Amino acid sequence: MVETKVIVKDKYVNLIPPVSKSDFEMLKNSIKEHGGLLMPITLNQDYVVLDGHHRMRACKELGITASYNIKDFTDKPLEELRYVVAVNLHRRHLEMQQIMKRPPQINDTEYQSTGKYTFV
Repeated sequence: MVETKVIVKDKYVNLIPPVSKSDFEMLKNSIKEHGGLLMPITLNQDYVVLDGHHRMRACKELGITASYNIKDFTDKPLEELRYVVAVNLHRRHLEMQQIMKRPPQINDTEYQSTGKYTFV
């Protein structure tokens, strides 16, 4: 896959707090030491980044080609959104205060009727 096809959407980037500068530098050092990613970036069927925004940015800054996995969420936007929240909340070491700002439950009724989401 050509990296220029990869799409970053703010709605996914802004769901979870960003990593600190020092954590990002540690991530870059790890990628550099291993000669690439240990865990591929996850894209949906339309090449939208679902998981791995920081890894993708680190690879670009290092000039290292990123690896990708594709997950198909065609016609399942709520399932896709839940996936994005779940993988980030479970993998990242977020402080309780950060988690409370971004609780993992999504208002299904609102999302299905408006296409917009809020956390409940």
